Amino acid sequence: MYLAILPQFISPNGNTAVQALVLSTLFILGCGLVYSVIGIIAAETHGQRISDGVRRRFEAIAGIMLIVATVQLAA
Repeated sequence: MYLAILPQFISPNGNTAVQALVLSTLFILGCGLVYSVIGIIAAETHGQRISDGVRRRFEAIAGIMLIVATVQLAA
């Protein structure tokens, strides 16, 4: 996925190596931020039971986000 999507954001008029490096760096920093937040939340809630209703809401939100991303990629 990464190699299929990244080239779409690189302009052929500029220096492709620099553009790829900048986009890759932004992607890695974004992933690091997201995974850090998920890790902190997981560490804070370790050992606590999450009710079925809250779990279903999280799953619904995640499902909606995947559907939106799929529609945007298809468009």
